[in-house]
Amino acid sequence: PTDLNPDDDDFEFATANKPAPTTKEGVVLVDITDLPAERVADEELQRRLITPSEQMKKERWYKNGSEVFVAKCAGCHGQGGNSAKVDHTLFNDDLTRNGVNDPDKIRQIIRYGAGTMPGFSKDCSSKVDYTQCGVLTPLSEQTLQDLQIFIANRANFNWKGRG
Repeated sequence: PTDLNPDDDDFEFATANKPAPTTKEGVVLVDITDLPAERVADEELQRRLITPSEQMKKERWYKNGSEVFVAKCAGCHGQGGNSAKVDHTLFNDDLTRNGVNDPDKIRQIIRYGAGTMPGFSKDCSSKVDYTQCGVLTPLSEQTLQDLQIFIANRANFNWKGRG
């Protein structure tokens, strides 16, 4: 259907199991949550993790991660804190003590949630109970990756300065 507006309440229901929507010109509109994230080489990932935030601010991945963090995470995790559990912050000491100071574990928590935190991936409800998945519009794989690296970068510098 080409006349549906993604902002309409019935958009998700109306587009389920239907051919991909197209523009008037016949261009297929792609669901970006289905696209894979760009592969980040190990050397580049290390650079992103250990370079001070101040030097990363203009890079696309950092801007995207920062914007998504503000929009989706800062309500509970402002400045790396945690409004629900004070000993489960995004600071390295707490991440280490709680056994989640690892990129794969951080990725799992962002994707599928933990405790009262919702998951943000498209496949969230296929991996955990749907009540753990708190988003109507899931994040794309690229955005999930950018957010994960942003959080790890900020944690490595104890959330100092403005992200």
